[in-house]
Amino acid sequence: MSDFLENKSVQVYADSICLFSKAGLKCIQELNTNLSKTEQESSRCDLAPLQSLEILLEFIYLYLHLTSRMASGIVEFDETEKLINVLSSKCINAAIKFGLFGLQQEAKDKIRQKAFKNFIKVDAEYSKYFKLLPEGNVGAEDTLFSQFSKNIASIAGIERGRWAYNNACLKIIMHALQKMNPNQFIKNLRGKKDQESSSVTD
Repeated sequence: MSDFLENKSVQVYADSICLFSKAGLKCIQELNTNLSKTEQESSRCDLAPLQSLEILLEFIYLYLHLTSRMASGIVEFDETEKLINVLSSKCINAAIKFGLFGLQQEAKDKIRQKAFKNFIKVDAEYSKYFKLLPEGNVGAEDTLFSQFSKNIASIAGIERGRWAYNNACLKIIMHALQKMNPNQFIKNLRGKKDQESSSVTD
């Protein structure tokens, strides 16, 4: 599959991750503003640029992790690792370009390096959770989305409980996964590799 990592479909998928991550950021910004108006906390109305970037990246980390998780049952570990490396590079670089204006290149490079380190940390953090959403006897605290909401709340500076399982954010995430269709994307890449292997053998 590694021969197809520069395939157009990989770039399209990375662009989709960025697009839906921006939608997630917009949702958080609107919720933060509404909460501020409700509680008359005007100081919270606008997220700082770096806060917005970190929230954007948090959504990207989530989609990358879910893509990696879904790939694990379809392709080999080393191929999954290569795919996520390529996607993370494309997405994080795009986020830095989108979220940081007027900063010198050196400052951008430091933030970029930190973002890659944070992705590794968050990916390991999310890997601890077997369940994505509460189901049956599995409590809210035992799910990946609970951890995601904690991370968002920490960045936004909002009490965690107010963000947990926010319907608007969950709808965006579930809609994004439906549209991106990670399983089909990975299967298509897998199929292209199989076709290439077959043609070489023949």
